[in-house]
Amino acid sequence: RQMCIRDRYQRRVRGLSDVAMERKPLTIAVSSVAALCSYHPWVDLPHLFTQLVYQGLPDWLEQDCAELQLVLQTEREEWRELVSMLEPSVMESIEQAIAKPASTTARLSQAQAEVDQLVGSQDSRLSAQQSGRLMELARHTLATEFGMAHEERALQVYERQTGNQVTCRNQDRLVWPIPRGLSPQELRSLQPPSIQMGRPEGWLRCQLEGAMRSDSGKGVVPICGLTRSDRRRLHRIVDRLPGYRSVTAGSPADSDRIVVLFRERWLEWWYLDLTGIERGPFTRAQMESWWSEGYFRETVGICFRVRTVGMRTWQSLHQLFGDTAVEAPFSGNTGVLGSLEQEALVEAAASTLTWVPTGDEPEAEAEGTLFEIVGQVDGMTEQLEMVGPGPDQWGLTRVVVEVKNRVSQIKDPPPFYDQVQVVVYCVMLGCSTGHLVQFVNSGSALDKVTVSPVLLEDKGLHRQAFYDTILPRLYTVAEAVHTLRADATLRRCWLAAVAEGGVHEIWAMMVKLVPHWDVLPATATKCSCQIRAARASSQ
Repeated sequence: RQMCIRDRYQRRVRGLSDVAMERKPLTIAVSSVAALCSYHPWVDLPHLFTQLVYQGLPDWLEQDCAELQLVLQTEREEWRELVSMLEPSVMESIEQAIAKPASTTARLSQAQAEVDQLVGSQDSRLSAQQSGRLMELARHTLATEFGMAHEERALQVYERQTGNQVTCRNQDRLVWPIPRGLSPQELRSLQPPSIQMGRPEGWLRCQLEGAMRSDSGKGVVPICGLTRSDRRRLHRIVDRLPGYRSVTAGSPADSDRIVVLFRERWLEWWYLDLTGIERGPFTRAQMESWWSEGYFRETVGICFRVRTVGMRTWQSLHQLFGDTAVEAPFSGNTGVLGSLEQEALVEAAASTLTWVPTGDEPEAEAEGTLFEIVGQVDGMTEQLEMVGPGPDQWGLTRVVVEVKNRVSQIKDPPPFYDQVQVVVYCVMLGCSTGHLVQFVNSGSALDKVTVSPVLLEDKGLHRQAFYDTILPRLYTVAEAVHTLRADATLRRCWLAAVAEGGVHEIWAMMVKLVPHWDVLPATATKCSCQIRAARASSQ
């Protein structure tokens, strides 16, 4: 007898090492923290916990399903199976309804009603359970796409309404590794690592202008101390500057990477003519033109240099580019060519650095990490606040901005689980204030946002609650996940309970693993129905 469980995992083939994988640190998204701490009643907690157990371990999931004679089915496969039961015209109409994100909340409601009506017209093809599940999947897709599509619109309205400029919009991936083996006292005193957020574009342009002014007589200038998102944005700015180019180089450690800014005219190509005389310097375009006209042979000696470094070793075209020499050796698509230029540029930039990138530093090991809290904040801003007891002690402080696009109406007060998300970001970034921004996009120029300040130091309650409750509960969840990973029998018992058991059986096992899940939420029956709806008939 085969049964089917619903999951959201992609099936990727990977090598499996039981010892290494069972100790692999978890990645807990900031958006999932409230649910894992029993503060979000609308999340399918058994499903979320199952995701954590098999996170990054698709081979384990397939093996365990095979042992239990369960059929592994992704949500995408479940969707395709359900829509394939519909009339072709109805299936096409539903696909069209969810293909494009709704432009306003009214259009979203209209699209949801349209899908419900189309599914309801297929009573002869779908059971009531199948119809309900298909409607649920469609509504989830529509709402998710709507929220993602209009986050930028909400931030624009927030800027217009408050006068605060928002930076770092989903640019930096924040990571807080939590070590293994901490006592409760050590956990309460744990501090997040220093996280460098992306800089405003104006700051990047100032850095760039300073580098351009300082390259007189050098041609190559390194720009250090940038985050990954800063480097990407700096490259885009340089791409728009005539006569300049840039590359990223340095250590594998992200914090040690540098951007090398250089003038194209400082890249020089030379060649040896038939009499052995050195000819140059020439640009890459000139060399490519002569090659295409048949001027060079594969055995001609060429050399590349950055003007400040000096001449590099003479090599033939065939030695440098191999088989690509017969096609377009100087084309921008030739990987060898890019590597050759980048190597020379790094060598030139290193001569101006006190730290020289070697490229062989080992990556940080995660062996001592139990789990990581990760997320991307919607934005950051600054506001004027009192920074001292005196009447003239004012200063600019950083503020976390978190956006929630509402489908129908603003929630006043905002849900506690949304506030938890803001609190976690504030702790991670060392901010005392967060703005929870709620927005209903009606498409009108008069649309407004509702801003709810979340104060980390408000009577010390939020910060204290984070260290007294949230962090210990996350620690308990992570330890429970590693317990299941280390015990194949217990792990498969859990998987069988999710696939076959009723809500009370599932929750009884959950409470044994994670004691703070002792309160059965009002939505538990719905979660159980979702799991049961994924059952397949005997094959």
